[in-house]
Amino acid sequence: MNGEERYFPARDRGPVKAFIRDFIDSRITVGEVFLPVAFLVIILTMVPNKAVLNIAYPAWFATFTLMILDTIIVSIRLRSQLRARFEPGETKGAIFYGILRVTQMRRLRVPPPRVGLGGKPRKPK
Repeated sequence: MNGEERYFPARDRGPVKAFIRDFIDSRITVGEVFLPVAFLVIILTMVPNKAVLNIAYPAWFATFTLMILDTIIVSIRLRSQLRARFEPGETKGAIFYGILRVTQMRRLRVPPPRVGLGGKPRKPK
C-alpha cells in the first residue's frame, strides 16, 4: 500500500502501468464522484416527494452520461499518449486498465496514487 512496485500484483507492474496510473491520477474524473452521487440518488429515491424525484433522476442520468463521456475522452487521450511513448506490444490491455482506474474513487485506488492533481508528486505519509 505504500507504493513499492516489487509488492504489486503482476497486473500493476511495469512502466506502462505506472504511466497509466500517473496519467489518470493527475486529473479529476467524473468516475470518482459517481459512487457518492449514486448513493445519494438511491437515498433520494426513497423520499416520497415528486419534487425530490424530479431532481434525483435527472442528476443520476446526467452523472452517468458524464461518466461515460469522460471515460471515452480519457481513453482516447491515453491511447494517443501510449502510442507516442511505448511500443505497440507493450500496451496490450492498457486502455482497459486505464478505464478501470478512471472509474474508481481516488481514495480507494490500489496501488495508491503517486501523483497529486496536476501531476505534482505526492508527499509520502
